[in-house]
Amino acid sequence: MELDERRVKRWLDKFGLKWHYTHVSGHGSGDQIKQLIEKSSARKIVPIHTEKEEYYKRFHAAVQQVELNQSITLQ
Repeated sequence: MELDERRVKRWLDKFGLKWHYTHVSGHGSGDQIKQLIEKSSARKIVPIHTEKEEYYKRFHAAVQQVELNQSITLQ
């Protein structure tokens, strides 16, 4: 069942809840990725699903690039 926006808003209003529209693409911005790396205590970063692994080297000293089907050692 698909709910349209109008019906969802009415339902939320009925229970005194506020409507906030948010869109999430699933991809973090550069600033978000930087914050995530800085707040983690990772000893090594292995970027996946990216075409620019070298970008991460600006945020962390131990970035490991991995080729397709390559094994990695996390120590």
